[in-house]
Amino acid sequence: IVAHARVIDALLIDQERVDQTADLDELRALLHSALGDLSAEIAATDNASFREALRAHRERLQRVLAVLDV
Repeated sequence: IVAHARVIDALLIDQERVDQTADLDELRALLHSALGDLSAEIAATDNASFREALRAHRERLQRVLAVLDV
């Protein structure tokens, strides 16, 4: 999940590199997958501080997805 986020961050730094429709669709699919994985991991995590970090990460990915959907 963290590796996915790093790839997403790298792609978003220069949006011109992601100007193909297929690339954007792939990125959206990756985000949706990562968000689903995060939700499951959050639910299964007992450590409160780690759970909060995962929630913050999920919110960040949701914001990225919202930008892509504009």
